Amino acid sequence: MNNTSLKILPFGGLGEIGKNMMAIEFSNDIVVIDCGLQFPSDDLKGVDLIIPDIKYLLDSSKRISILITHGHEDHIGALRHIGPTLDCQIYAPKFAALLMTRETKFKNKINIIDPRITYKISEEVSATWFTMSHSIPDSMGICLDTALGKIIHTGDFKL
Repeated sequence: MNNTSLKILPFGGLGEIGKNMMAIEFSNDIVVIDCGLQFPSDDLKGVDLIIPDIKYLLDSSKRISILITHGHEDHIGALRHIGPTLDCQIYAPKFAALLMTRETKFKNKINIIDPRITYKISEEVSATWFTMSHSIPDSMGICLDTALGKIIHTGDFKL
């Protein structure tokens, strides 16, 4: 019998445009897909940006990896605020990585991925990115291969 556990934790991006961030927690690892911000509505006077609350991640002793699907701000924008607070590996398509590193204050190392190549994220998870049609270049979905089976995250897409 397999003793691997799995939790799926959305930090934002469900039923809203913005704060796209979802954690998939395994026995020893947490894989975070996207790390986006949200622009405030007009009723939030004085608020410039809304970023996901990552206290759960900060309190965890598990190894954290962040996987990026594409370069829109609602998928990468919070990384410049969250990335430096986490000891983590970041994996992203080339164009998204370029957008993230255009700011000199972004110091995290980014592992550039290529579609259709499988990357060993940890002992529990491998990831393969696949191309998607969207309104920004280099948009990807991600297939996670785990002991419990495959998990598909499409990112954003347009038909």
